[in-house]
Amino acid sequence: MLGSGEQEKIRNVIKVDWSIYLAFCSAIVMYTFVVFLVVGKSSSEPGEAGALKNLFIAISIGAGVAKFWVQNRLLYEEAAYMKCQSLDEIITKYRGYNFIILGVSEVPALLGLIITFMTRRLEEWWLFFGISAVLYATSAPRQSKLESIAEAHLIRSPGVSGSK
Repeated sequence: MLGSGEQEKIRNVIKVDWSIYLAFCSAIVMYTFVVFLVVGKSSSEPGEAGALKNLFIAISIGAGVAKFWVQNRLLYEEAAYMKCQSLDEIITKYRGYNFIILGVSEVPALLGLIITFMTRRLEEWWLFFGISAVLYATSAPRQSKLESIAEAHLIRSPGVSGSK
């Protein structure tokens, strides 16, 4: 069982992680406004995406697979934290993995911006926005998971806790 100080530290980490998560999520909402401003006022004729769209879809799907792999095999897998010597190391590693999945979740939105600006068609944006939104929706920080990782670490190393 975690001590009250460790639980408080984890609560604070998750609060900050939620702020970071919401900042990443708000970025794709802002991208949508930019797309509407640029594409909506465009006087040029819409173009065709062609093979580039298919390539970007494949990259987006690959980013989704990579995101779920990192999330399931590293972020939420207790074995990935076995070499950590303290709660601070666990938190640092957890945050690193969390940033990776948030960054990878943004890849489809960025590719969507490129293809939408090239083609001047909103239909292109909605596909990539949707992929990115699904990836973000499944990336929210989970306090219970970080607590279970810390508790498993405490069971393995009962004499080591807190900061190093």
